[in-house]
Amino acid sequence: MAFGMKDGLNQIEEAILDKVQQRVHSRSTEETFLAKQLRHYALEEGYLNLQQFSRALVPFAAGIGEKDIAAIFERYAEGGMLPIRQFSAEFTSGVPGTRPADEVLQEFAETLKDHIAYRRGQRSYPTHLVAWEEFEDYFKSICGCFSEGEFCSIVEKVWDLNKAKDASVEQRTALARPAAGAPLKVRTGLHHWQTNTLPTTMTHHKIDEISKIEDVMKRARAQIARRSLRAAVDVVQHFYTADDDVDDQLDQYEFRQACRKAQLSFREPEEVSIFEACAETKGKVHLPTFLKLLHGELSAERRALVERAFAAVGGNPQDNSAVSPGVLKERFVAKAHPLVARGQLQPGFVLAEFLDTFSQLAHVLGGCENGMVSFSDFLAYYEVVSSTVENDSLFDLIVQRVWDVPKDGGESPRRALHAPRETCTSPWRDARPPPHSHGAVTTSAYAAADSPKGAPEHYRRFGRGQDQPSAITRGELASVVFNDKAHSPVSEVIARLRKSIALRGLKGWNAIVKHFHFYDYKKNGTIMRLDWQRLNKTMGLGVSPEEQNLLFQDFSQRKKGISMDYNQLLELLRGELPEERANAVAHLFQALGDGAVSPDQLKSRFDARSAPQCLLRRKDPRQAEQEFFEAVDFFSEGKPFDFDKFSEFFQMISAVHEDDDEFRLHVSSAFDVK
Repeated sequence: MAFGMKDGLNQIEEAILDKVQQRVHSRSTEETFLAKQLRHYALEEGYLNLQQFSRALVPFAAGIGEKDIAAIFERYAEGGMLPIRQFSAEFTSGVPGTRPADEVLQEFAETLKDHIAYRRGQRSYPTHLVAWEEFEDYFKSICGCFSEGEFCSIVEKVWDLNKAKDASVEQRTALARPAAGAPLKVRTGLHHWQTNTLPTTMTHHKIDEISKIEDVMKRARAQIARRSLRAAVDVVQHFYTADDDVDDQLDQYEFRQACRKAQLSFREPEEVSIFEACAETKGKVHLPTFLKLLHGELSAERRALVERAFAAVGGNPQDNSAVSPGVLKERFVAKAHPLVARGQLQPGFVLAEFLDTFSQLAHVLGGCENGMVSFSDFLAYYEVVSSTVENDSLFDLIVQRVWDVPKDGGESPRRALHAPRETCTSPWRDARPPPHSHGAVTTSAYAAADSPKGAPEHYRRFGRGQDQPSAITRGELASVVFNDKAHSPVSEVIARLRKSIALRGLKGWNAIVKHFHFYDYKKNGTIMRLDWQRLNKTMGLGVSPEEQNLLFQDFSQRKKGISMDYNQLLELLRGELPEERANAVAHLFQALGDGAVSPDQLKSRFDARSAPQCLLRRKDPRQAEQEFFEAVDFFSEGKPFDFDKFSEFFQMISAVHEDDDEFRLHVSSAFDVK
């Protein structure tokens, strides 16, 4: 009876193992996959109790009773706890774990000692050294107890023989030695040599230099971020693949092999500092600790944003809720990504990168239980993403846009990114009405919808009865065409002129104001018609001669058509700040100074690397900084900015950044203002 129960239990284990094999990826092994699945439920490091073991086997134990699961647990458990590493190896190899590791080690030591003693003879000189012939003869004597495959597998695993010789892995000390042909010293005077000018590189550095673990991880993190998000996920996979015994620990060989595959390089003192900071046992790196240091700590602001993003897709970060991968794919707005909005990336590329990297990381870490994405899986993914995005504002912008995360007030941060903007249309461009046909009933394009007069009885083009006055007066016609600023030809030209200047950035505003001042001979804020034409020709603003005359006539009415008031034109070009942008500018003014902001203070607080033109448009930070400094010096005229002058300056910046999120980056991230 006992034999029948044992045979039935073996069949149940085979059924579970078959389901495990169906889910194993081609690049992984059954043992590795099962160990990662079990570790996901382990509250204590490396061990499972019966309840955790039952939950871990749910995806593979459909139709199997709780008693059978408990019998499997009792078969492999030690003292009420199941060792994950030992169970995974024995369960997938088909050999029941009936003996503990200490007992096997003791048996090996005693049998080897007895075999050598018998071979040497009891009267031989006692020594603890084992010759190769003795070691070989011992394994020859026991090889008959196992099949050829079992024997090779046992020897390879117990002696850790799956590490082949690799010169690129072994010869790491060469990086710590000074290379031949070191640069010469530099003479600083007639009789003095300066020794501190030698460059510090991977091969030229001080021998007594102590590498801090924070600096080492920061350099490695920047090296990975320069490649791509896919490279960051590949790094995680390379290190977990190197952990062939699935104990979350890497020895020196495994660590160097993973670094070589991940294209990471560490000097000898840096490697020592890593092993000291991440080692649980001597000579081994604890893999989760190392990856946590490599990715960096997720700040409270970034974690809160990730929680809001998970809540936006229907999950709850505070409980064990989960969402399906299909929901993530559906809610991921690739078109809203900042680089897609700027035209630098395609939406399909961004979506494919997210789907590939998310699924790859979930497979490596053993996440997505039962095919559902939990908050821990979502958070683990964005810990890797966060390591590739150094700027907090850019990370905030990307996550908010792609997941359509609402603000605290409930409003979506996206500002009609894909809706076509309403353009000003001129009434004169409307198509003429079709030819009139006698007897047809039509309405005039200018007649009110509720006109009591109705349609005229006859439709001669110039004929009208004496008792039928026009339905549109001359004053109404003039008000429709000339007083409607939003739809006048002048507003169209100003909108196009504003866009032409914005494409040049602050340099465009700087240049046009300088040209106005240059041609203002009387210094009264006006320029003549010929000077206005020269300005357009010199700057190439894209305004036709007819449109130049239209603007000149509109802004020279106060001067009786003799000269144009360019200050009025500049005021319309800058435009009014919307309420949200005006509040952001006021907050920045209060953060930078009390009542006034000096030009030097404004320039010292500006960080071009965090400006939107550098984060989103890939502009050189030095060029952006120089452009901003020149604009501050010119518009400040050497005097501090009061609030009105400060607002006018940022009205020009607002005209440059049409997107609200870009302007928010400029007034917050660029000046380190929260």
